[in-house]
Amino acid sequence: MAMKIFKIIGGCLLISILVLIFLLLPTKAEKLRSDNNALGYLELLKKAKVSQPNPNVYASSQITPDNPVFKGVLALQRRRLDIAVKELLPLAEAGNVDAMYWYGETILYAGAYNSMSGAEWLEKAAKLGNPYAALRFDPDNEDCKYYLAGRCSEEWAEKGEALLKARAEQGDVKAQYYTNVRIKRGSAEDYQFNIDLVTQAVNQGYYIPLMQQISWLEEDKSLDDKKNKPLLSC
Repeated sequence: MAMKIFKIIGGCLLISILVLIFLLLPTKAEKLRSDNNALGYLELLKKAKVSQPNPNVYASSQITPDNPVFKGVLALQRRRLDIAVKELLPLAEAGNVDAMYWYGETILYAGAYNSMSGAEWLEKAAKLGNPYAALRFDPDNEDCKYYLAGRCSEEWAEKGEALLKARAEQGDVKAQYYTNVRIKRGSAEDYQFNIDLVTQAVNQGYYIPLMQQISWLEEDKSLDDKKNKPLLSC
């Protein structure tokens, strides 16, 4: 009798262990993400090894010193909001659409108390054809729940995408990237497609997409240490 009970307990224990192992195994989706992210690391590392330093100090930006908004955007990047406001507001008030967009972003960055004014400037820029301003009002944008609440709509999302596509068709490399990049990466083809887009952008002297992809890979929780150490140690 005791032996029979022991066998029953042993059998239940074995089944419990097998179930636990099964639950701890990565799902097919998790394995796909992990494997493809590893692919992304390897591809980007290969490109890094054969690339040469770009002598253009403005290669990571499309805004160069000859652009009127350069000083304001540079100040914003350096978190000198006082200088950014001083540089961008006069240009925005004079009708510079890009300045309207960046001034709106500066005001939003300054805090929630200024969100109404920042949203108004972004909306002005969007109405005048700035695709990045229009896409700020895409309901999928997290800020639509907070700073931009009540202003977002699918119509703005559609308009922003159309404006971006128009710029892409005119050869704007930044627009080409953001028009086509696959945010929801669900297959090896998606990852390779993004890597190809990054390569095209880099070949045209625009490096932000490369930085964005590396950032996504660094933050991906599905990668174990063995897969992400090579990139983090570069």
